[in-house]
Amino acid sequence: CALGLAAPAAMTRAIGVLARQNILVVNPNALEILTTIDGIVFDKTGTLTEPTLTTDNIDPHLLQLAASLAQESQHPLSHALVKANTQPFRAVQEATSFPGLGLEGTVAGRRLRLGQPAFVVQENADAPANASLVLGEEGVLLSAFYMNEKIRADAAITLQALNRMNIRCYILSGDSEQ
Repeated sequence: CALGLAAPAAMTRAIGVLARQNILVVNPNALEILTTIDGIVFDKTGTLTEPTLTTDNIDPHLLQLAASLAQESQHPLSHALVKANTQPFRAVQEATSFPGLGLEGTVAGRRLRLGQPAFVVQENADAPANASLVLGEEGVLLSAFYMNEKIRADAAITLQALNRMNIRCYILSGDSEQ
C-alpha cells in the first residue's frame, strides 16, 4: 500500500519542482519517457547562447521600428532588439509571424518585414553578409542588425551533466547549412 502511494507522491513532487523552475509538465507520463532517452537536440540561440545586439551605426528610428515589430515575437533575437531599443515602442497592426523566416506588420503606417534577408528583401544581394536580422519595407532593405552571442553561464554544466548520463547532445542552428 505504501509503495502504491509513493509513486504518485514522487511524480507530484517532481512536477512541483519543475514548475518552480518554469517548466510546465503537460503530460506526467513524459517524465517516465525522459528516463529512456539517449539523445537531446538543442536550439542554439536563446537556449545555449544569449544574443545581444551590436548597436554600432544603427539609426535609432529604424531600431525603434524593428523593436516595435519584434515585440510580437518570442524569438531570442527579437528579444535582443527589444532590449536594445531606448525609444518608446510604436503600435503594431496586423502582425503576422512566419516561423523560421520572420515577422511582417504595420508600424507607424509602414508595412515592414523583420527577419532573414531572403524573407525581407527581394534582391538577397542587397542584404549585408552575416546580418542576424534585417528590416525592410516593400522588399527594400532599411537596416541590418548584427548580434553577438555569448554562451549562457549554465550551458557547459548542463551539457557536461547530460554527457555523464550518456545522453548525446546535438545543436540545431540557422548559422550555417552544416
